[in-house]
This record gives sequence, C-alpha cells and structure tokens, in this order.
Amino acid sequence: MKTKINFLIVISLLFIYSSSSYSQNQLAKLFVMEDIVNPSKVAEYEKAQQDMNSFLKKRNFKSTWRAYSTDESVYYFVMPITSLAGLDSLYASWYGAMEKYNKEGLGQLMTNFAGTAKSSGNMVLQQSEHSYHPANSYLNPMDAGFLHFDFFDIIPGKEMEAWALLGEYKKLCEKNKFEEPFNVWQVMVGNPSSRIIFTNYAKDEVDYYTRNKKNTEVLMKNASDLYVKFMACVEKFSHFNGKPRKDLSYDVK
Repeated sequence: MKTKINFLIVISLLFIYSSSSYSQNQLAKLFVMEDIVNPSKVAEYEKAQQDMNSFLKKRNFKSTWRAYSTDESVYYFVMPITSLAGLDSLYASWYGAMEKYNKEGLGQLMTNFAGTAKSSGNMVLQQSEHSYHPANSYLNPMDAGFLHFDFFDIIPGKEMEAWALLGEYKKLCEKNKFEEPFNVWQVMVGNPSSRIIFTNYAKDEVDYYTRNKKNTEVLMKNASDLYVKFMACVEKFSHFNGKPRKDLSYDVK
C-alpha cells in the first residue's frame, strides 16, 4: 500500500515537471513503475488499479500515466518527464494533497493491493539516439497494439562497446529501409544501471513475428558478426511480450 501511495505522489510531481513534447535535440525521459504481480492475483490487482483510477478521476486529480502489462504478469506505469530537479520541494507540497485523499478513503482503497504484487520498483529511463523512427515507418508507436521488450544487462566495462555496436545496428536498419520503429532506452536511475531496453512495436502479435522474421533474415545475411559481438557484451538477456492497457491508464489534465 505504501509503495502505491508513494508512486502516486512521485508521478504527480513528475507531471508538474513534464512536457507533452520534446525538441528534436532533447531525448525523451521516462519515470517507470514496475509491479510484478502474483499470477493468481491479477484480477484483484487490476480491479484495485481501476478503482483507484476512478477514485482519483472523480476528484479531478491532475496527472497522467500509460499502463502496460506483459505475458509474465508484470505491469508498467510510464510517465514522461523532462527533469528530476526540484522534486524534494514538490514532494513536500503534494504530500499534503495525498493526505487529504487518504482521509477521503484513498488509504482504505489502497488495502485492496495488499498481497497482489510480489515486488514493486521504479526506474528512470532516457531514450537513446540509437532509437529508430524511419520516415517510412508503417506504424506510430503510440498506436501499437503489441509490444516486444528486450532487456540486455551489459557486462561492466563493456558499455561503450555495446553502444557503438548498437549504432552500427541502427545504420543497418536505415540502409535496409526497415519500416518497423523501435526505441532504445538506457537506465538513468535504477538497477541494473548497465541495462539497455529495446521496445519494438507492432499492430498485433502476428504482425510482429511476421515482420521480425523477415528483418532477422536480412540482418543475419549481412550482420551476423555484429550480433555475435553485441551478445558477447551481454551478461544477461531476457525478453517478453506486452500490450498497452488503456483500462489501467490515467489522464486528467
């Protein structure tokens, strides 16, 4: 319960400090909360989140976050930010507001989350210049109905080599005029700090795997050595599928 309340305070502060758009020279930053939910408690967890959203919306609580869930019962709540400066003073000013909501029943509502999540955490990500958004992109990432996540934990000391190889990978995508966009994120705050996160977008699961198979065949013919070199920099690799959850997202401005 405490984690969930603290999350609400933090994302509210970040909303004040955020901007809906970025200049081309400014890389996007995200505040992300991660909940790893007990598979047997998914229905309870989602109901608690929806009830919390409804409670806040009725009170015109001004904030916004996008929700995503994975096939592994992991939930991400994502908030765009521009800076972390000045959060301490903003935290103090918003704590009083959250106390007011607790008196109106928010604290009791939060008890519905008890026992639903195995763990919770948060991180701050910055978009890398290695992200790929081609002019001929077949899909706006905001319109995606399916996401594929790749987590690469880089061996300490291999970070510069890994990023250089990703730069070469992006050039190959540009050379082959791939239509599929992807974002590359580096961890600014959170563990492990050497983690690189890929997010690939598609209309649906079939669309993703069909396009991925075609692109992989092209890349393996021209860049199999690049893949081998990059994976030699990786200490741990994990990947999973996900989808946007409009029913768990929140947007009151």
